[in-house]
Amino acid sequence: MQREEAERLAAQPNTEVLEVKYASINDPWPAARLRKVCDRLMKRVLEEFSADASDFLVRKTCLDDEEILTFYRSHPKLYTMLTDRKLLNDPKKPAQTVLNGFLDLRQTIDSGIVAEGKEADAMANKIVMSCLHPVSSTK
Repeated sequence: MQREEAERLAAQPNTEVLEVKYASINDPWPAARLRKVCDRLMKRVLEEFSADASDFLVRKTCLDDEEILTFYRSHPKLYTMLTDRKLLNDPKKPAQTVLNGFLDLRQTIDSGIVAEGKEADAMANKIVMSCLHPVSSTK
């Protein structure tokens, strides 16, 4: 919430504006580090396990790599997506397309071309939407 908006709300009768304070704040991983660990994780998931291995076994086994374990602790939802072999084996490669788009965006942010915030959020939404609804070429 913007400071001005909080002050405006606080000035209203019977209104208390609470401020969120986090115990710890993690710095975002640089794009290069994310790309390296994501590529290693997907390679393991797609190449090291038999087709009948359970996703639970795949996820648990991949955590034996210290960097992947650190990644899991910071990005549990992304870890779950990247260890979903059904999703990774989809011939349209939606997970990889979205991931590469996000990693490219993170690189753009890291290089200072785009700032964190509304513009970066809009670009992230565009990445997802373009993967969900790819533009088809008509001739």
